[in-house]
Amino acid sequence: MESFGQSTHKEVLEACVYISMHVDRKISLDEIAQKLFLNPSYFSRLFKKEVGITFVEYIKKLKMERAKELLNETQLTIGEISERVGYDGQSYFIKLFKQHEGVTPIEYRRVNAAKPC
Repeated sequence: MESFGQSTHKEVLEACVYISMHVDRKISLDEIAQKLFLNPSYFSRLFKKEVGITFVEYIKKLKMERAKELLNETQLTIGEISERVGYDGQSYFIKLFKQHEGVTPIEYRRVNAAKPC
């Protein structure tokens, strides 16, 4: 995500914009490659070269950042947040969130709610 503004390929920039605008649903590499009229294998290599992480890692990172925002700024349930970031199963979302952040979404919300502004 750090390379977002530094990419020299407009296709990668377009993909990043599209992903951020559709973070609430499942997005596949094939879908994006098709929208950009690129071969999926080529797009995958180009994306990793330009952004520094894989397409799947980028999407997961974006979804986790959005989930943290929702945890901090809303009183939505974990299930509702899971749906808003495009995951069908709450338990899978919790597992991914814990892998990414080191704590469950509930623990994250509790810790961050206790922080003074």
